[in-house]
Amino acid sequence: MACQGFQLDQRSGFLDAMQREVGRAGGTGVTYWQLRQDRNYDPVYGESDTRSAFLGPFSFSATLEYDEEGNYSVDAAEEHVEREYDAIMTVARVEWEDKAPTGFATPREGDIVAFFDGMLTFEVLKVARTGFFNTTSTFSGFKLDLKRRASFTPEQRLP
Repeated sequence: MACQGFQLDQRSGFLDAMQREVGRAGGTGVTYWQLRQDRNYDPVYGESDTRSAFLGPFSFSATLEYDEEGNYSVDAAEEHVEREYDAIMTVARVEWEDKAPTGFATPREGDIVAFFDGMLTFEVLKVARTGFFNTTSTFSGFKLDLKRRASFTPEQRLP
């Protein structure tokens, strides 16, 4: 008698539920602003217009990998010392789809993320899909590489 193995697919929702629970149980609250790529360029002056080019904010839960003491690079000059911090955020795909308001696309470069009630803000540098099941194109989350620059903080770009 042949035994059929344990089968998972996107229709079961198991992988989505697991990814969401990790974010809710071990994650933190996130406030998110999305850069409107259709309005971030001034056609008259040819300059970027980032103050009016954000949708949001909206909130959801995600996991954050951030080490304040060990994950930074230093730029030292005679007049100043600047630190740039790196972080990684992972959000479940179903959490994003449920919490994102109408008009929001998937996460992308240039968006702004705030943690700990706005005390810490980052800019999204890179977005990748994560949580693929075997060799299928089905994924269960997004992995975002974040950066906080000391010379031009992300909150300066917000309206």
